[in-house]
Amino acid sequence: MENLVLKIKLAVLWIFLAVAWLTWFVTLLYDQIISGEVAETEVASIVLVVPLIMAFLSLTLKDLANRRANIIMGIFFTGLMVLALAGSLATFRPVNEILLEASKVVVSALITWYAYKWPKGEA
Repeated sequence: MENLVLKIKLAVLWIFLAVAWLTWFVTLLYDQIISGEVAETEVASIVLVVPLIMAFLSLTLKDLANRRANIIMGIFFTGLMVLALAGSLATFRPVNEILLEASKVVVSALITWYAYKWPKGEA
């Protein structure tokens, strides 16, 4: 039962991450439409699909593979989010964008933490 709860927590965190990315991209798109720039959608599709795939895999993979996949992708996304947060801070982005970036850092770090703390007898 504890494993199922952990898998659900990880899936929800991945979905949260995808929604945070979607919110960020909508904000970016809005800013670009207002300023007349062209939006880049290729990157958006990749960073939105991967967390959704990870949410599914968090519920379906066996424990050891689940733990490893979440640790690896959690570390990758935490690094990516830290860079994005640093970029937002360096370019003096609006507070709502910085808040989104910070929440993505926290959520991806939580994914890594939960996966790392997976009960040893169950992984």
